[in-house]
Amino acid sequence: LQLDPQDAEVYSNMAGVLVGLGRVQEAEAAYRRGLALKPASGGISINFANLLIQSHRPQEAENIVCGALIHAPDNFILIATLGLCLMEQQKLEESVGLFQRSLQLHPLWTTYFNLGLALAELHRYTEAAQAFQSGLALNPGSVRLRTELAKIPAASGHAGAPGQEPIATNIGKVVPGQAEAGAEGHVALVGAGQRPLRVLVVDDVEEI
Repeated sequence: LQLDPQDAEVYSNMAGVLVGLGRVQEAEAAYRRGLALKPASGGISINFANLLIQSHRPQEAENIVCGALIHAPDNFILIATLGLCLMEQQKLEESVGLFQRSLQLHPLWTTYFNLGLALAELHRYTEAAQAFQSGLALNPGSVRLRTELAKIPAASGHAGAPGQEPIATNIGKVVPGQAEAGAEGHVALVGAGQRPLRVLVVDDVEEI
């Protein structure tokens, strides 16, 4: 920053380091400074929104993402992140539509995972199972996808992962922020209490 105090990406990178150190308030200030310098940055908006979601502030995250979508209306990760913001506010039908729109632009296993969770909460179990299975086609090794697929009620006709015995639902439980490597990079998981954990894409994505 001493070399170039107007470099938005430096603020964003610094914010990521601060998050890792648990200095959330300083990270938030750094993200805000980065966005002030580069309002059209999809990557900074996504990372900042993820931080707000993990801090249980989905309405604020929604505002950040909506501002970024003005500049990049077809950014599929911004759209999926907006779906997650609404999902955290229990606006499930709206979140389903956003996840589906994001998947039409570019399929990610993380988006299929969150779509499956939203559909399951709506008791649309057959569609939820199909979403988890589509995610597994992209990331066959995902414990998260297989665990959630195994929870689908047998009456839906889709219980369990393809070709495997049902998996106990206590497998792969994590605390918020714990990462799982997958086909699309690293992810973080958010959730509270007994609610299913959502997946955030945390790798930087700039102006897709």
